Amino acid sequence: MAEREFAPRNPGQQTGPQNLGFLLFDQFSIMSVIAFIEPLRSTNRVLGYDAFRWSYCSLDGGPVASSSGLAIDTMPLEATAPGLDYLFICAGLEIDPPQRSRFNATLHRISRSGVRLGAVSAGTFVLAQAGLIRDRRCTVHWEFLPTFRETYPDINVEENLFVIDRDLYTSSGGMAGADLVLELISRRHGEATAQAVANQFNLDRVRSARESQRDGSMARISTYPALLQSAIRLMLAHVETPLAIREICRQLNSQQRQIERLFEKWVGCPPRQFYRRVRLEKAMGLLMHSNLTITEIAQMTGFTANTRFSQAFRREYARTPSSVRQLDHLPEKISG
Repeated sequence: MAEREFAPRNPGQQTGPQNLGFLLFDQFSIMSVIAFIEPLRSTNRVLGYDAFRWSYCSLDGGPVASSSGLAIDTMPLEATAPGLDYLFICAGLEIDPPQRSRFNATLHRISRSGVRLGAVSAGTFVLAQAGLIRDRRCTVHWEFLPTFRETYPDINVEENLFVIDRDLYTSSGGMAGADLVLELISRRHGEATAQAVANQFNLDRVRSARESQRDGSMARISTYPALLQSAIRLMLAHVETPLAIREICRQLNSQQRQIERLFEKWVGCPPRQFYRRVRLEKAMGLLMHSNLTITEIAQMTGFTANTRFSQAFRREYARTPSSVRQLDHLPEKISG
């Protein structure tokens, strides 16, 4: 029996409320979903009418548990899809859908009907496996970037907070969902409305799609003096082939003692120790979220020998690289 096609839609010509669907996978991040929903609710309040509506769905409906244990009741995907303008895939560590062939076929029919597809955090894996990213740019949470690039080397994945490329909307997860939604609000209802919504959540500014995710060592870099920021950026750009501290100073046209004082005051350690920590943080991420060998990870983080890498890693984390290699850190592989 032929599968039912969904009626074509043209969300760009709609004048009524826009309808967003959130397709929930088991163990999805509740924070990532709430970051989308709350700005939508606040927009309706600011505007005084329902500019947005939203619903939750899963393949067959029923309660879906988040990673924190909170469960959300969902409608069946096929019953929800005909009324949607956007459908966002919300996934955490589990990214292999049950009845994958049926699931992928349904996503393709939804896409053909004109519904704009998106993903939150690891949901980008689901769209990639279904062949729905194609030649578009996308993003994924920084913890999953190494695994995504290894699994889908032909897809252009970026490190930005969110990426909008034509009819594809991807968010890196966490609070970045709010940034993507604020962009949608701004495009449809104006920048002033988006800022008013941001003010409701005490956000000091609306972050743009040009901004990168901040992993470990980048967390507070924007608060540092300009010279220190430049030194850290040089370190981050040369993880595989580390620069000598004197070379960093030469490139910045600065005295080494000046750089050392800045690191001691603002970071709390000498530049060499901070640089090593940057490399080890990168190694930790690769160990947790890629299938690269320990030798490959050591080389990618500037360690010429496994023994030196293991010693430095144990000093920093009080554990060995091999002990980090646990399957529960990785998104569940899509098999077959």
